[in-house]
Amino acid sequence: MATPKINYTSRDFPTILQSFENFLKTKFPNDWKNFYLSGISTGWSELVAYAFSVLSYYEDVIANNSYLPTAMDREAVIAICKLVGYRLHPATAASVVCIARLSSGGVSPENTVIAAGTTVVTDKGVTFSTLTEQMIHQGSVSAEITLHEGAYQTDQFVGQATGFQKLILSRPAAVSSSLQVLVDGDPWTEVSSLVLAGPEDKKFVIEYDADDYGTLIFGDGTTGATLPLNSEVEVTYRVGGGVAGNIAVGEINKTVTGTQAGAGNVQVSLINEEPGSGGEDRETIEHAKFWAPVYAMTNGRAVTEADFDALATAFTSSGGQKAAFAKAKLHQEIPESNLVDLFIWGRDSQGDITVPSSALKTALQDYFDNNGPGAVRLICLDTLVQDGLILYLDVSVEVSVESHYSSTTVLAQVRQAISDLFTTPENVPGTTFRLSKVYNAIHGVAGVNHALVNDITASYKTTSTLAILENEQVSTTIALERDLPLVERSLVIQSIGQSSTMTIVDDGLGHLTGDIDEAGVNTVNYTTGELSFKFSNGYAGDYQISYRRVVGYSRSDLVMAAPALEIGDQLHGRVHYPPILPRYQTSTHGIAFTNTVAGGTTQYVWDKDGDGKLYDSQAVLRGWIEYESGNFEFQFPTLPVEGSSIYAAYTQKLRTPSEDIPVEKNQIAVAGLITAALP
Repeated sequence: MATPKINYTSRDFPTILQSFENFLKTKFPNDWKNFYLSGISTGWSELVAYAFSVLSYYEDVIANNSYLPTAMDREAVIAICKLVGYRLHPATAASVVCIARLSSGGVSPENTVIAAGTTVVTDKGVTFSTLTEQMIHQGSVSAEITLHEGAYQTDQFVGQATGFQKLILSRPAAVSSSLQVLVDGDPWTEVSSLVLAGPEDKKFVIEYDADDYGTLIFGDGTTGATLPLNSEVEVTYRVGGGVAGNIAVGEINKTVTGTQAGAGNVQVSLINEEPGSGGEDRETIEHAKFWAPVYAMTNGRAVTEADFDALATAFTSSGGQKAAFAKAKLHQEIPESNLVDLFIWGRDSQGDITVPSSALKTALQDYFDNNGPGAVRLICLDTLVQDGLILYLDVSVEVSVESHYSSTTVLAQVRQAISDLFTTPENVPGTTFRLSKVYNAIHGVAGVNHALVNDITASYKTTSTLAILENEQVSTTIALERDLPLVERSLVIQSIGQSSTMTIVDDGLGHLTGDIDEAGVNTVNYTTGELSFKFSNGYAGDYQISYRRVVGYSRSDLVMAAPALEIGDQLHGRVHYPPILPRYQTSTHGIAFTNTVAGGTTQYVWDKDGDGKLYDSQAVLRGWIEYESGNFEFQFPTLPVEGSSIYAAYTQKLRTPSEDIPVEKNQIAVAGLITAALP
């Protein structure tokens, strides 16, 4: 009798039930005949099938959790990443720079000391503390002091003199860099691993579980010292972290107590004139799956561009700060071939991408420029940490919805699906935004019949503060580059410094709405930047204006290989990335086509006036170019050699319905205005 084949993928309840019944019919054809739905045989069969389907599920989970790409449980991801030295970070704590002044005003008559551990709480309930002693020096009006987010907690333990004793902290979300451990009054040091610790080294490591509870692990007398028997262990740490600490300007406006040697206690006012930065929510397993393999390949050294990216992304400062994103750019040109630009980004309290704090940039600069113990990069390399650019992408789509679905629900789900493209771990700085991913996301929504992307616009945001001296009509012009207009519905004008905020926005059609004086002129010209508005309620004071403008991208493309031509023949074609601008970079011309002829001489035709007419070097008209479509027709002064390369240099306007959006290494793409409408 042939051995029956086993289908190892058929392990669901119906398949197991059917297989079990087939087995019974074959094994006991004369004794087991009751297979009615209400029969006892069917009940027992279903019970067996249920038990085996549950066991099958457990086997799948165990198998999946053994590999990083398929792991589903946070505990499993933590364990796998630990094998390659990668630790999922808990929520990290923000820091903020505040201006400290004596509440009485004037200069400080002597040094005014603000003690370490001084705490302030914002009106939204976020706690900040000083980590070290801060000071307003004698004769100074003010001083900059740094506060770090998190509330202090102290736990007490008793040493057991056992190898690798573990102490579990009483509160989750401990900021790892804030740990201070005293054993019988002596400080012990946190390290990333006990492997290199000697038998007398007073060191420990901390590991976080799936619920963010920290466990301190001490040595065994061989790799790290053991805790002495009955020793008093005091662990002080800060609890908190997350994007809530990335507070806006002015959210700290408090008074604390300082001391002067002669006057005793004095009152000091604190106000933050820059936003908080460096607070990150705990790392997701999707983020860890993406970065752990990259981090493992660095081997703790920054040599390649990917090494700098991984180490900067994994870095947490001594104050608990962390960059939201980091991207390196290696210089390849002499004399700066040993220079690495490192662009970083932070988050605000809503989790949106923003510029990082100066403290975080300084900490990363020190980390990479370190030439002593713990150095990670080649000694001959120099690192320059800079603010990264934020590239806003507005996406407009038309969606046809199947008749038996709610169009309102489907359109909302389409908008969410497109927005989610910007929050995946793969959306890192320098990653091209693919049009195909937009269509994949849209068609992944149930109820979508077909869709058409009308427009994808890339833009930069600009914010400035101005003043209205008295209730007046404001007329001004926003400086724009030629053919790079304002993005519709991106203009926001807000009054600042008042108890209530007035806001004016544009409606996408050139009109301003909101808190306006209807009798005034409230318009915006997206092409010229001309702006006119008047606040309601007789407002006079400071106001903030923010807007986004379309971005251009410099291209240098191989357009074609020259075909066989005769005198008088025209070259016909289309550049790869329309629409293009009637100027290239800072030049006045819009596009230049080049070709190398015999003797190595380069000939060209170019749009010298930005009007679409192509001329040669002798100002002879040679053809034309359509900026919107990218179609062209021209002839060179000398016939190009058949098969020779013809190049085009131009600036692409990043507003297109049919092209991928290029993202440079110093940029990260974020969601702008996502609109979805019925055809």
